[in-house]
Amino acid sequence: MLSVKGLRAGYGRSEVIDDLSLRVDAGEAVAVIGPNGAGKTTLLNALMGLNLQATGQMSWRGQPLGRGTAARLRAGMALVPERRELFGGLSVIDNLRLGAYLRRREPSSALKADVEFVFGLFPVLQERQSQMAQTLSGGEQQMLAIGRALMARPQLLLLDEPSTGLAPRITLQILQALDGLRASRGLALLLVEQNARLALRFSGRAYVLEMGEVVLEGPSAELSHDARVIDSYLGSGATHA
Repeated sequence: MLSVKGLRAGYGRSEVIDDLSLRVDAGEAVAVIGPNGAGKTTLLNALMGLNLQATGQMSWRGQPLGRGTAARLRAGMALVPERRELFGGLSVIDNLRLGAYLRRREPSSALKADVEFVFGLFPVLQERQSQMAQTLSGGEQQMLAIGRALMARPQLLLLDEPSTGLAPRITLQILQALDGLRASRGLALLLVEQNARLALRFSGRAYVLEMGEVVLEGPSAELSHDARVIDSYLGSGATHA
């Protein structure tokens, strides 16, 4: 689905990503793990067209990806940023509707059906639909950020540190819901996460990113038993996770 070769990206004269290659196949979950400052967020911004300095070959289903975020959205990609970037002064329902902005010419019945789908995935959002986004708890805001991204009907969902600031129970609930969408609807996931144990649990393949370069890659089950990954990211007892 998504193929990236020789990606370079940074800010100004500072290069953060250096000659990176990766792929995400249809319907699979891929994790990118690594320490703070490894370039994980820069990678997602480049993939989503937010970093216009990015260079390299990026293709979608065998065709070159257009530049800019709108082109990536139209192709079938959507990003859930680490800071969620909700419209705090707008209601839950209005935030969801804004997620379907590029689909605004579609029949209202289709957009309404998608809102109902998000409510079915995260029932608490239906209960809070008239509340301002800024009044939601952290977990509810993360659900709303994901729901807003899903309103674009993506084929590939990019998630930037979805566990940040959340209780483990809420994080698990959210990732289980997304894994259900992957299994039932073929939604591909690219999960960037500092919590390596969690990322490897919810992915089939993974890349280890350090200093802007991929230093390890392979099936997540194998990486979870790799001595280097255990020592750097999982700690003792990881082989039994």
